Amino acid sequence: MIIKKYITLSLLVSTSLFAQILTLNNLIETALVNSPDLKISKADYEASKQNIIQANAAYLPSLDLTAMAGRQGVDYGSQIIGSGATAFEPGNTQTNLLGAQINAKQLLYDFGKTTGNMESFENQSYASKASMQESISDKIYAVKKAYYELLFNNAMLDVDNENVKLNKQQLYRSQRYCEAGIRTKVDVTDAQVNLLEAQLGLQNTKYDVKLSLVNLKKEVGIDNDEVTYNDDIFIQKPKATHIYASLPKLEFPVSAYKKEAYKNRAELEQYLQLLNSARSVYKQIDGEFYPSLYVNADYLIQDVDEDAFAPEEKWKASVSLEWNLYSGSKTSAQTQETRILIMRAEADLENARLRIQKEVNDAYIQVNKQLDNTKLSESLSIASKEKYGQVEKRYEHGLADYIQMQQARQSYINSRARLAQSYYEYFKAIARLDNAVGR
Repeated sequence: MIIKKYITLSLLVSTSLFAQILTLNNLIETALVNSPDLKISKADYEASKQNIIQANAAYLPSLDLTAMAGRQGVDYGSQIIGSGATAFEPGNTQTNLLGAQINAKQLLYDFGKTTGNMESFENQSYASKASMQESISDKIYAVKKAYYELLFNNAMLDVDNENVKLNKQQLYRSQRYCEAGIRTKVDVTDAQVNLLEAQLGLQNTKYDVKLSLVNLKKEVGIDNDEVTYNDDIFIQKPKATHIYASLPKLEFPVSAYKKEAYKNRAELEQYLQLLNSARSVYKQIDGEFYPSLYVNADYLIQDVDEDAFAPEEKWKASVSLEWNLYSGSKTSAQTQETRILIMRAEADLENARLRIQKEVNDAYIQVNKQLDNTKLSESLSIASKEKYGQVEKRYEHGLADYIQMQQARQSYINSRARLAQSYYEYFKAIARLDNAVGR
């Protein structure tokens, strides 16, 4: 079983007057809501969806309204309009104008230019969504890593406190033995030096706890500059014995985790959508070699003076074909560029797959490494503690010198530190494996 312990640290807001107990899951949930980098990722995705709407608008009709008011002058010179009795000479005419004009244009077909553009933005949006999902997975891993780092430094406080305690006992023992003439003064001096070193190590560990707390708060997205928070973080500590046996073990071979990663990792989906986007851009650019077909409509209505020679109402409907015949090889160069981008995107996708494969392999090996390290470190800690007890008794009976005593004590302290490190590194390795497979 896992020993339950709580430490009170300035971390998160509590809605009541009493501090709440924050587990790792609580910290992750808070990070997913508060973390600024996740908000940035979400904003990028939301913006990409607006690009799709803009691209889709190209297939909808455009409608423009123009209103006008003013005065118009026309000089016909000596021209005569009409013949016979109806002939007249307009001369120089001026008229007041008040009217409105509506222009409508609808794309009918453009050989994939608009469709390619729409598909490109859609694929980019899908890639942005996959990137957001990958950011969420990375954030969960970052919080777990920071949490277990805090727990390790907190565990080292216990180790360093015991080291200080043992060195104080040794200093007291050396002083008594020196006063009794059993040991020399150098034993007292050595004990004083070792005690100071132990106290220095304890002091540094206290600062390490503070630094790891700062890092955890950053990953969770908490700013303490404005408000002071006092909540308790649940501290997961190993039981006193059978630590290795209590650890959760991997259930499947590495091949199963790789299959899961290929299925779940949002990064692969991101690069796949970027590849699709590159193909859509090629479709769009290739369409530039062909014409675009439009239907157009214009309607004009205006109020003019009675003597003005101008229409009061006019309309026009037409089908137009727009075709760029030459653009200085611009379209050819863009087409070649998109082919290169497609090859680049294909390589990026394969590179991502190989990188994920390596990440899963590395994480799987690291889990097993830390599991074995914990098993051996636990055995070493038990043996070192037993050896220290034996040397301590030999020292008391004059059968061991101070150096042997110090070596046995330091070996025991080091073994405890390695056991704590292996224990929490194992949980960090599990978190890394979860991240590698896309959990």
